[in-house]
Parts: sequence; C-alpha cells; structure tokens
Amino acid sequence: MPTASEFEQSALELDRAAEDTESLVAGARELFGENVLSGGGLSRLVESTIDVTERTTTSTAAELRELANECRSRASECRAYAAELAAYNEQLEAWQRERNALPPGVAPPRRPTRPSRPASWVEI
Repeated sequence: MPTASEFEQSALELDRAAEDTESLVAGARELFGENVLSGGGLSRLVESTIDVTERTTTSTAAELRELANECRSRASECRAYAAELAAYNEQLEAWQRERNALPPGVAPPRRPTRPSRPASWVEI
C-alpha cells in the first residue's frame, strides 16, 4: 500500500499529466489558419477531429485531476491515522508505566483504546 508521501507524489504526477494532456491540443485550431486551404469535406473533418480531441483531452485532464485530489485525500487520511496511532502509543506507554508502579492489589487504570482500524489502503 502507498504511504502518505507516495500518495502526495502520485498527486503531483497526476496533476502534471493533466497539464500535459491539455497541452496536447493547445494551438491545434490556430494551425488551421490563413495559410491553409480550407473548405469542403476535409475542413469539416479536421474541425470535427479537433473538436473531439479538445473534448477528450479536457475530460481526461479533469479525470486526472480528480484522481490527484483522491490521492491527496488519501495522503491526509494516512497522516491522520499515523498521528492517532502515535498518540495511542504514547498513552499506552504512560499506562504501562502507571500500571507497573501500582502496589499489589490495586486495580490498574483503564487501558487506552487503540484507534479504529483505518481503510485497507492506509499505510504508515
């Protein structure tokens, strides 16, 4: 499972891929300008192809950004669980010290509760 930093790195790469995807078609329409013979079926085909390509790259870039946001969200959840687990471990150590210092016959304090199990993809 990826760690928080790996999720963050993936988010950056997905953002870059979204930018690269959008740039693939940037300027294509301008290339179909004054110096190009236009009109007829071929012009309509080229314009239609550019339209489809623009829609495809725009939707693909949006999907890549959604995936990047999901990666950032998962990184945040990994970090939150790591913080909860660190706090629990500190509480557990303090509880063990307190319990070990008790005289015989004295009931120990209540053991700290471990944080709820995170999603299966959380790795710390």
